[in-house]
Amino acid sequence: MRRFSFVMVLCAALVAAAPTDFNPSVWRYWVPLDPPKPGLTGESFARVTLPSSILARALPGLEDLRLVDDSGGAVPYVLIVEGSRQKETRVPVTIVDTGVVPGQYQQLVCDLGQGNAVSNEVQVETASQNFRRRVDILASADRRKWVDLKSGSHIFDSHEEFVFRNLRLVYPETTYRYIELRIWLDGGEPLKITGVRVSRVVRKDVAPEKLPARIVRRQEDPERKATDVYFETDLENPHAEACVLAVTQENFQRGAEIAYRDKEGIWRGAGTGEIYRFKIGNQLEENLRIPLVDFTARACRLRVWNRDSPPLDVVSAVLERLPRVVVFSCNPPKNYRLFFGCSTAQRPSYDLELAVKRLDITDLPRCASGALTANAGFKVREESRPWTERHPALL
Repeated sequence: MRRFSFVMVLCAALVAAAPTDFNPSVWRYWVPLDPPKPGLTGESFARVTLPSSILARALPGLEDLRLVDDSGGAVPYVLIVEGSRQKETRVPVTIVDTGVVPGQYQQLVCDLGQGNAVSNEVQVETASQNFRRRVDILASADRRKWVDLKSGSHIFDSHEEFVFRNLRLVYPETTYRYIELRIWLDGGEPLKITGVRVSRVVRKDVAPEKLPARIVRRQEDPERKATDVYFETDLENPHAEACVLAVTQENFQRGAEIAYRDKEGIWRGAGTGEIYRFKIGNQLEENLRIPLVDFTARACRLRVWNRDSPPLDVVSAVLERLPRVVVFSCNPPKNYRLFFGCSTAQRPSYDLELAVKRLDITDLPRCASGALTANAGFKVREESRPWTERHPALL
């Protein structure tokens, strides 16, 4: 409570000192913000999630957003990409009972001590490279009787075209003292395990919005040993954080990258990742998600590096977008409008960001954005270049 009070006092001071100059004539659009329900009894932080109608018409970097109150003055805000959050608690661990069963598997046992520590994740540390191993995870209270926690997980490392690795093993939350990793050799050599990190990870997920994309062309590149798949979406400025593929094959592991053409027609990288699917019996482990960095292009190219394996059959692609949230200090007697669509706007900088960083915005009161309105007072700016530059032929 004292922490929240401090944030509100800081917020009030920042709002009081905020600049109020705002010229609405250079903004094309605005939307009203409906007040939170139930209504606020006093000034409080509030949030509004930006819909597709705003994201499509604002500048790609969203630097043209301006929040305005009844007085016509600009109101400080913070723009946040609301992603999933996690808290990791490390568990002290001692490695015991390491060994190798020739031709079958290597094992190590993690001793978490006598404190009934809760764990659900192990990160393997290894000096080995270019491998893929199947891992079974077992647990015991006394190192005599073991139970299966999770079978058929995989760890891998690739240092070929790109560097990709996944050494994280996730299993159901447990208080067992001993966690055994049984790493199957499957014809390979034992890994050089240098350590492990055991944790309890609590995740608070935010569901992304799914944005459909359509495949328009596919092309094989024998020289690069790659498949290029071109796809596009109908949305302007999709602001995607990931591309999720649908693939028909099983038991594969490939490097993949997403690129887009800039205004000069040059391909620019937007994200890379490792896609894989391992299915052994009833056990399935896969990752078909390629992370992106605030992707705003409508069309892009997926390149899958096949090496010497047959091309994958990519049948569809979906973009994922996390919520874009505007957080501001809402004063109930006032009404607010959000302006956007100014081609010359620069990103504002407000001290309010210092206060908002202290908040968990998940449960803040929520405003809704109203109907999109064309700004009747919008005026196209005339060129500001000198007359001699605009009419060189007359000189």
